[in-house]
Order: sequence, then C-alpha cells, then structure tokens
Amino acid sequence: MNDTFEGKALSFNNHYIDIYSNSWGPKDDGKSYGKPGPLSEEALKRGVQFGRQGKGCIFVWATGNGGLMDDDCNCDGYVTSIYTIGVGSISDHGMSVYYKESCASTIAVTFSGGSHHERDENKLVTTDIDGQCTDHFRGTSSSAPIASGIFALALEANPKLGWRDIQHLIVHSSTLTSPLDKGWQINGAGHHFNHKFGFGKLDAYNMVQMARRWKNVGPQRICNTFKLESPVILPSNGSLELHVQSDGCKFSPANFVTKLEHVVLRMSFDAITRGSISIGLTSPMKTYSQMLSRRSRDIEETDWNYMTVFNWDESPKGTWIISIFDLSGTSPLNASTTANSTRFDEEDLAREVQCKYDNEQQTPTSSILYMKRFRRDSDDGDESQNQISKIIFKKIELILYGT
Repeated sequence: MNDTFEGKALSFNNHYIDIYSNSWGPKDDGKSYGKPGPLSEEALKRGVQFGRQGKGCIFVWATGNGGLMDDDCNCDGYVTSIYTIGVGSISDHGMSVYYKESCASTIAVTFSGGSHHERDENKLVTTDIDGQCTDHFRGTSSSAPIASGIFALALEANPKLGWRDIQHLIVHSSTLTSPLDKGWQINGAGHHFNHKFGFGKLDAYNMVQMARRWKNVGPQRICNTFKLESPVILPSNGSLELHVQSDGCKFSPANFVTKLEHVVLRMSFDAITRGSISIGLTSPMKTYSQMLSRRSRDIEETDWNYMTVFNWDESPKGTWIISIFDLSGTSPLNASTTANSTRFDEEDLAREVQCKYDNEQQTPTSSILYMKRFRRDSDDGDESQNQISKIIFKKIELILYGT
C-alpha cells in the first residue's frame, strides 16, 4: 500500500462509518519504524475532527505481533498516533502471549489466539472472506476487530460519545488481567496500567453500562511544554536525564491542561546503533512510561513521536523527567532492568538549556530544562571509542494533551 491508498481508505465515507478496524501496520521485525504518510495522517486528523458528524471516527489499531523479534509498538506510528486506539492481545487464560509487543501506547487488550509459548496455542474461530469460516485466527489482528465490536456496543448505548470519550471509557472500564504480573503499576490518578496490557482487558458490560451515563469530556487542549533548541550529546554507554518543570501552560487559557490524556515525546537523534537506546518518561506524579525499549536489530536513525497513555487523568504540574540510556554494552535479556537500576558516575550537571516554544502565547517560565549527564562505568576504559560512538539528540519536545 502507499500513502494515497491509505489516505483514501482511512477517510472513506467518514460521515457514515463510525469505526475503522485496522489489523495491519509496519513490519514486526524489531528494526523497522513506520508511520502514516502525510495523506494518511491528514485522514486520521480530519476523521476525528469531522467524522461521525463532528463527533469523531474511532480508529482501532492492532499493536503488532513482533514480540519474538524484541519489537516495540511505540515504533509503530499508527499505534502511537493520539487519533488511534492501540489494542493488544492476551491468551484465553488472560495471560501475556509470546508475540505481544509491550509499549506505553497500548491502551487495552482483548482475548485472542495464542499463549505464553508458541506451542499448543488456542486460536479463534470466526468468519472469513468470501463467506467462509476460519478456525486459526490469532494475534493482535484478531484483537482489533473484537475491540471494535465492543466500541460499537458503547456507541449503540450512547451515540453522542466522541472519539476521546471512547478512550476515557476504556481507561475507566477495563479490568485487571494476569494480576500477579510484576509489570502492574498505579498512576497518579489511581488507574492500574501495564506496558503489556495497557489499562487491562476490555470489559464489554462495564463499558456499555458506563457509556449510558457518560457525560462527554470538554474540548481537547494541547500544551507544548518545551522544545529543546540546542543539540545534546550523550556519550556511548552513558545516560542523560532531562528535568522539565511544567505548569500545564496555565498562562494560555486555550492550551491550559489540568487533566492529562496523551503525552507525546518527540525526538530526533543520530546514533550508530539506534536499537541500543532506551527512553523513559517519569511524570510529576511518579508514573514511569517506557517510551522506547532496546531493539537489538535496529540500526537506523530516527525522528519520531513516542506516546504514552499511562498518565491518563493525572495533573501535568510539576517536574517531568526524561531518562535516556545507551545500552550498547548490555545483553538484550536484561536491558530493561539495566535501564532502571544501573548506577552511573556523574559526569556533569547543573546545566540549563534554553527552551523554545511553538506557541508564542505560552510564557517561557512555564518550563525550564535542567540536565544531568552520566557515564556508566566501563571495564575497558576506552575513552576514544566513547567519544567516537557518542549519540547526538538534535530535537526533544514534550507535548501534553488533555482537558
């Protein structure tokens, strides 16, 4: 498919079609990045703005099946779009499946074919093309249409729901699955979340009951918290912390966010091996989102939007911490653990970086960047190699969406 074809498909009859279920995306090979082209991006944006007679079309997206390739669904630009709903899979026992991709843009999961291991997996029986049936449907490709059916029931119960209302209902009505999984956290607004399962498994009954009495949320507000103006260098095998103080753009009424929905980290960087980079985001309410995990097969450079839904309903006020790690000397099996626990020797700190705002009505005092740079202990002490392999971050932006 090309951008023209995708754009036409995603905008086709959008005043009549309520829900677009999408079980496709970039390659699940652990190294590719893929995102909507200009026409597709415009189709998604216009769909939520004008589709369904102005209430917004619902775009549902499968989060991908690249788990065996260490893939990360935050590298799928269709899933990380704020205009889409990223849906993952669980087994018939409510457990994690072997093909799952973990990421901070997964909002929920549904039952699907598959198990924690590739052997002895159960699969779905359902309808197929040309009036046929299939008994081997599985993967997140089957989760997206199941979720779409649940959303259709919610719209049937309350046709006035907007595109963001559906996402609010997901957050509030989903239920815990695999409760003993160690990845479960509670965000600052009291919502359980997990990078494997989002806010949990979709519950059709809960969602429909809640939809019947739901009051639509207010207009979306966008707070461009900061834009890094000068490049930042991260030495190989090192770490970088960016501390951003935000007030939610309170001096700009049209942009003032008091309750968060989506949070986007827009970054551009050059690295010899992009797949060695791990990026985390900690909110003022101490909620941690893994924005990018290590992908050992990934060797390209990128300009990308990383998105998290895990700060839903939190206040944006306070200090945000962007944590960047180079894990080039770390085994893929323990890369995520290393990103959270490795001790670093401090190299320099107390450096302030000037921030630039996209919206000039926002006051420059609403966000000040404070930077700490660290270098992990190295066994070989090869400083020359450390300098050759340095990573340059050319752009870092933090954008807050909410009400």
